[in-house]
Amino acid sequence: VRTANKKEDTFYYPSALTSKDERTMNYLPAKPVKLSKQGVAYTYLEGKIKHTKDIHTLKKVESGTMKNFSISNAKQNDHFAYIFRAFIQIKERGVYRFYTYSDDGSKLLIDNQLVVDNDGGHSARRAEGKVALEPGFHEIEVRYFEDYMGQELEVGYTSRNITERQLPDNILFLPQPQSKPYPQRKMRMNKNPTIWVCSYALHFCKVTGKRSYFVIFFAELPFCIYTPCTGAFSKRLPCKS
Repeated sequence: VRTANKKEDTFYYPSALTSKDERTMNYLPAKPVKLSKQGVAYTYLEGKIKHTKDIHTLKKVESGTMKNFSISNAKQNDHFAYIFRAFIQIKERGVYRFYTYSDDGSKLLIDNQLVVDNDGGHSARRAEGKVALEPGFHEIEVRYFEDYMGQELEVGYTSRNITERQLPDNILFLPQPQSKPYPQRKMRMNKNPTIWVCSYALHFCKVTGKRSYFVIFFAELPFCIYTPCTGAFSKRLPCKS
């Protein structure tokens, strides 16, 4: 494509992306994660809304995993919503065009950046957006709601070397499970009232060489410390479980 400055940009067919996109867009770095289990995590909710920003106000019904973005397991025909989360594996640095085809509204985010805005109540329609990505894993989130009469969701992409298609199962990976906080424990001190866990922090045990947590208990008296890896308390107080 010849420009006013007599420079040429390459037009990639059939994606309609250009070398100018590749040259001028800011590339999102890949996430430093190691993933092996394929799939998409979802949360299914029910209730009446008109925009995806209100999904959080709905009643959560269930959550789980599936192979790809799908609304086929919805419990009712109208007034429901989904939040889908996964990592998408990008194998080649470049500009990618994502789209959603939905009835009713949907939004697609990559690495918390809005890429496709297909929001609001409407019949089935398509919306798309471009994002530049480094190779590796990137977070992808799709928010969808169905108001009434007809329900549809399709999520796809294209790039310089990929013809437009629905996102294939083999590039979608489940997010890593969130680590659970160290469980709170109720402890007693000799001849003193019940005390509760107030805080904890990472601890490296010189005795066992293992990492764990040290837990700080507060009461009216000075604190004591319980170290789970050895089961020992500090000598500040005559504590016992």
